Amino acid sequence: MDEFKDRLKIAMGKQHINSNQLANKAEISRTQIFRYLKGDYKAKQDVVYKLALALDVSPAWLMGIDENDLLLDKREQIKMRIDTLDDTQLNQLEKVMDAMFDSN
Repeated sequence: MDEFKDRLKIAMGKQHINSNQLANKAEISRTQIFRYLKGDYKAKQDVVYKLALALDVSPAWLMGIDENDLLLDKREQIKMRIDTLDDTQLNQLEKVMDAMFDSN
């Protein structure tokens, strides 16, 4: 089983993202990313979630649980993104969905 640092490197490679880009995308410090990549620390659950969202992988996979596919299926990706929306964004999304499914 790969360690957290190894899976983090794999996911970053698949997304063609460097540590600075990941830090910005996940809204965590570059120092934290560097320490995770060195294997000095493993991320706590809330940070694992942010990293997984930024890298389009499941938190479980990132923590070392074997899964068949690195990338989440689209439904899981959408669910994860919805969880990060603020109220204004949720209202906008609801309008878009209403328009999509309006049968008039």
